[in-house]
Amino acid sequence: MQTEGVQIKSSWGELFLHLEREGIFLEDTASFYLAEITLALAHLHSLGIIYRDLKPENVMLSAHGHIKLTDFGLCKESIHGDSVTHTFCGTVEYMAPEILSRKGYNRAVDWWSLGILLYDMLTGSPPFTANNRKKTIDKILKAKPVFPQYLTPDARDLLKKLLKKIPAHRLGSGSADAADIQVT
Repeated sequence: MQTEGVQIKSSWGELFLHLEREGIFLEDTASFYLAEITLALAHLHSLGIIYRDLKPENVMLSAHGHIKLTDFGLCKESIHGDSVTHTFCGTVEYMAPEILSRKGYNRAVDWWSLGILLYDMLTGSPPFTANNRKKTIDKILKAKPVFPQYLTPDARDLLKKLLKKIPAHRLGSGSADAADIQVT
């Protein structure tokens, strides 16, 4: 299936399985999925819902290659404006630093996870991994992501903006939410 020059996977199933089979996605394919996931998260945020569990296993592809988010079990409702929540939940490799440090967080955690997912799609693995949970958490809290040389300047720039450890500095964390990501 072609969409404006972008080759979209036409078989359905978990994004995880497609990523596992392909290894990495071309940037235009990853951008297409990123755009659709951004729209889905924006819709949830407009309803005051934080998703909190964005990862390849929770992104399904339809038969036409469009995304659908699944597994809403970790969603938090009624998070509007300056509201925060403190629940420790999610998949560690995709969790934002503010969840791990238990400081309280808002919808900006979804934009962190979007950055982790984009990195995973473009490189084949999340940026902060280790051989045990504690080391992975330490990397998320303290390490800077390493960007492979083959990433384009645009991809690097977007990843750097989404993977800001301070939530207030993260792309999408302002009142415009997804609109800031959509214009980047």
